[in-house]
Formats: sequence, structure tokens, C-alpha cells
Amino acid sequence: MKRILISLFAFSLAVSPVALASSPKLNESQRKELTLFSMKAMGLNVEINDVKKVLSPIEVNELVATGINLNDHLCAEVIEVRPLKMKSRYEAKCIAYRGGTATKHYIIDALKGVAFVP
Repeated sequence: MKRILISLFAFSLAVSPVALASSPKLNESQRKELTLFSMKAMGLNVEINDVKKVLSPIEVNELVATGINLNDHLCAEVIEVRPLKMKSRYEAKCIAYRGGTATKHYIIDALKGVAFVP
């Protein structure tokens, strides 16, 4: 059942044509961790080995925005995601409101599914 949910989740993404800003290129492992972050934020009980499909950077940004919003923060669009020196931690920069210019910064703990303000 868990694998079916994960597969449906991966294929049911509605990805908007958002252009990536100056995000450093995330490797496959980092994109998997960020996918895990959003899945855990959605309440799924998954581990990194359950993430079978490596998503594109645009898909990952959409999932990161969703995960941040599910953590009760504002993120209309992810502008940038940077890995931190701490294992499985990332800094995300978002546009707070659709059509707006105000930005917000968040720290993501990918393995716990948690985003918080630094």
C-alpha cells in the first residue's frame, strides 16, 4: 500500500512551469531527501529507501513549497534551495505570496519533514 501511495504521489504532481533561479545543482540524493521532506510533511510514514523516483529540480521545488506550506509557513514559490553543511538540512528561499515580491527563508530538516524559520 505504501509503495502504491508513493507511486501515485510521484505521478500525480501538477507541476507549473516555474523557472529555477540561482539554486545550486542538487544531486540525486539531495533531490530524494527533499522529496522525502514533502512526503513526511504530508503525514506519510516513509523512509528514504521508499523514494524510488528521482524527480526533476522543478518538481522538487514544487514539493518543497508544498512541504513548507504544510509546516504552516508561507511559500508560494521556491526561488532557491541550498544544502547546508549539516546532514539532510537545507535552506529554502521562497516568495511568500503569489504575485508578491516579499521573500522568506526556511531551514528544512528533510529526514523529519520539518521546516522552520532560522
